[in-house]
Amino acid sequence: MYDLPETSKEIHKTFAKTSRGTATDEDFKLLRSHIEEKKREIRRARHVYGIDGTTSRPDPYDYQPLQAIMKIIDGGRR
Repeated sequence: MYDLPETSKEIHKTFAKTSRGTATDEDFKLLRSHIEEKKREIRRARHVYGIDGTTSRPDPYDYQPLQAIMKIIDGGRR
């Protein structure tokens, strides 16, 4: 996602240890720092791609109602 590098096998193993209930305090510190770093990377990537939430909303698209579309398709016959 956002062209970020894949998560290392070490982090995957550490997450698995938390699922099994065998993680140590050091494992939790590693995961906490990994998650915080990923949050920063995602914020930077979102800013680069222009989807960081600071830009204005796009102009709404003018959708035609279904009845108008059907009229175009079959000339108004139902």
